[in-house]
Parts: sequence; C-alpha cells; structure tokens
Amino acid sequence: MSETYTRGQKILHWLLAVLVLFWLLISGQLAESAEGDQKGMILMFHSGGALIIFALMTWRYVKRRKNLVQPLSALKP
Repeated sequence: MSETYTRGQKILHWLLAVLVLFWLLISGQLAESAEGDQKGMILMFHSGGALIIFALMTWRYVKRRKNLVQPLSALKP
C-alpha cells in the first residue's frame, strides 16, 4: 500500500477535471446554440468527447485499484 498517488495518477486526475469542466461548460452550450447541419456535427464531437472522457475515467479507476493508497485517516498529519 502506497502513501501517495503516482505522478501519472495525479496528471490523469487534473486532465480529467479540466476536460469534464470544459465539456460541461463550453461543449454543452455549443451543442445547444447550434442549428441545422452544424448541430449534427457539434453533437457528434460532443458525444465522441464524452466517450473519450468515459474511457479516461475507466482507465483512472483501474489505475486507482492497482495502486492502493492508505486512507486519509491512516496518513501522517
């Protein structure tokens, strides 16, 4: 059991945080404001991005299960 997360886990965490915020704030507004053929294209990219985020979250979960970290209460103050 490790005392801290790996560098890769930390990078993946913050990458996902930025991607999810972008997807919720920017991409959703673009999809709602578009019309016609443009809306179909934006929705395609919006859905594809959501699948990429899902895949990265699944990868993060697998990495988290492989590199167990001590509970916060067990760590030194």
